[in-house]
Amino acid sequence: MSGVRFRVWFGDHAASEEELARIEEIEVTQEMDHFWEARLRMALCLDEKGSWLHWPGDKVQKFSRVRVELDIGSGRFVPLIDGPLVSIDAGLDAQPGRSTATMVVRDDGVFLDRDEVVKPPFENRRHSDIVKEVFNLFEQI
Repeated sequence: MSGVRFRVWFGDHAASEEELARIEEIEVTQEMDHFWEARLRMALCLDEKGSWLHWPGDKVQKFSRVRVELDIGSGRFVPLIDGPLVSIDAGLDAQPGRSTATMVVRDDGVFLDRDEVVKPPFENRRHSDIVKEVFNLFEQI
């Protein structure tokens, strides 16, 4: 049996050894009745011009697929999460070697209820008209 290993996929390509080496920590939270979420903290460095090297947003776009898989030593990888990237949180620091970027990945539940519908205001309207409008929103009534 081999040791614990992990793989990360960005869209349809697997993370390279170099990209995997920059990942300092992966935290996957799986709870009932909540979004499942993974947080991948990656180390950042500056180049000689003062620009951030290896910023995750350069290769991965918001809502692109990210997949994290784990092999606990059996030789078989099991997916922990496969979902869209919802944000990249920066933890920038002036001290060398302390800056990070955290990729936040959630399950596909993040796509639910993304379209917001704004209803007209209820001001200056008759109560009976408002009641009819609200009740007509539901087929069961």
